[in-house]
Amino acid sequence: GVTATMAELRKAPKCGEHCGDDCPNNRIYFSNLGEGVTTKDLEELFGTVGLIARERPKGRGVFKDQMPYKIRMYDNNDGVLTYEDASAAHAAPKFFNGHELKGSKMAVELAERKERVGGGGGGFGGGGGGGG
Repeated sequence: GVTATMAELRKAPKCGEHCGDDCPNNRIYFSNLGEGVTTKDLEELFGTVGLIARERPKGRGVFKDQMPYKIRMYDNNDGVLTYEDASAAHAAPKFFNGHELKGSKMAVELAERKERVGGGGGGFGGGGGGGG
């Protein structure tokens, strides 16, 4: 897959008020976290409006309740969280934007949809030759 930089993601078109019910965006972007906020704090807070998606580890099978949540935190007190479904992600900013957590009012918005930066639609790749 194509990995976009944070700057590219921040420039992508946002979804929000103009989205319809069929918008597939299930990610939120949070920022301005208070000092010492952990992913556990975020799980407890954001888990109140919907199920947070879980990371499926590569390799061996793990029970779903042991898989880590899809919460990415970055160095500058911001990050991205993925919900199981889009309606929870669309509800989260209404509930949590401006919410105070550990002495700081956090900002919460829908994350930009991951759209490939640049090129148009991909064609079909060349078929691999059938080996011996």
